[in-house]
Amino acid sequence: MLFIRRQALFTIFCVLIGLAIAALGVLVVCAQCIEWWNFGNWNPVSVRYAVEYFERQPSHFISRALGVLKIFNWLREEFLDLPLSVILLGIGSLIAAIGGKQALQTAKHSREISNRGTASLIRSVRDDL
Repeated sequence: MLFIRRQALFTIFCVLIGLAIAALGVLVVCAQCIEWWNFGNWNPVSVRYAVEYFERQPSHFISRALGVLKIFNWLREEFLDLPLSVILLGIGSLIAAIGGKQALQTAKHSREISNRGTASLIRSVRDDL
């Protein structure tokens, strides 16, 4: 029973965190819309802008393999130019989906346990008769 409770807590945690991250993505789009309505200017917000806004530097990948380093740097540069809202919505949805899938597995496992208990109860009553 403790295992099912832990799974349920993990499920709730994943769904709530996923929804919160997705809500941040929606807030980014809402802020962009408000600026567009007020000033007629659509300001694209990229991941790079958010990283620079919070005064963080993107991490650098250190590798002796020059090909791997080039691929990683290219991916990093492409990722930093993606819209922040899309990234937040995607990551939040993915985390919430993981929590939802875990919820389905927990419910199935719980039903299996209760069905086993019911079956053993029926067998014991039948044996008593």
